[in-house]
Amino acid sequence: MSLTRAFLFAILLLCSGCGYHLLTPMTGGPTAMLRLGEIDDTTPWGDLGLRARDSLKLALENRTRPAVVERRGAPVMRGALTAPSHIAAGYDAQNFETTSELTVVLALRLEDERGDVLWHSGPIRRVVPWHRGRSSVDSLAAQRNAGQVAVEALVQEGVRRLLAAPPHEEAP
Repeated sequence: MSLTRAFLFAILLLCSGCGYHLLTPMTGGPTAMLRLGEIDDTTPWGDLGLRARDSLKLALENRTRPAVVERRGAPVMRGALTAPSHIAAGYDAQNFETTSELTVVLALRLEDERGDVLWHSGPIRRVVPWHRGRSSVDSLAAQRNAGQVAVEALVQEGVRRLLAAPPHEEAP
């Protein structure tokens, strides 16, 4: 076996064993088209749901499947975004908290026009560290930035799960 063939075989073997698979613009998802609905946001900031919706739109807008449409009757992608906790993760020499971890959870679902769930992502959880600032304003800004970073990662994982889902088959 030539060195090139052995290398390609090793890459193929490694990729197939770790759950990695290629997603192209023509693959993926339980439906050929979808509309973007609301993402309920119960985070302390209240606007990360809008950021998640915008990120979903950006991630899906250049795809042919699923195509994002505004047409009534198309399945609707909805979701819920929560930030259930933040915990202390680091202390300085005087036992003052210096680092915290923020947990953010996103759950997406695709519903038909009757409200039946065609697909759901399950809860997608991200824990993001953030460092306390010199003032409470700096700390709040760092915490919000951590929330934004978490939302971007959550949306990317949600899109990955959506595209990996098998096509939904209509009941006769």
